[in-house]
Amino acid sequence: MKNALRFFVAPWYLLGGLLHVYLALAVPEVYRGFANTALIPGFPELWRTFVVPDIVRIALALAAFEFVVGILIIGKGKSVKYGLAASILFNVFLVQLGLAVQTADWVSDL
Repeated sequence: MKNALRFFVAPWYLLGGLLHVYLALAVPEVYRGFANTALIPGFPELWRTFVVPDIVRIALALAAFEFVVGILIIGKGKSVKYGLAASILFNVFLVQLGLAVQTADWVSDL
């Protein structure tokens, strides 16, 4: 069961990496609104002033991160644990970031 879950999660990261390469190079403006629903105060301003101006480079770094996480999860031994830990931390960050679509309240956004 553990291996089945790993081999479901790993391709998710590998495909996500490919998607971010495409988005970074073809339609980087898609990332512009992602901090609009962030739960951490001040994060939307940080996103607009730091991330958006350098979005292509940051999105390509995100793609590299996702490739590494996918490869670690596919690996053996401690690399699997490192990959899964990185996956959990990344997903916690995504939860606070939201889905870039405003909802009625933060509970709905979560």
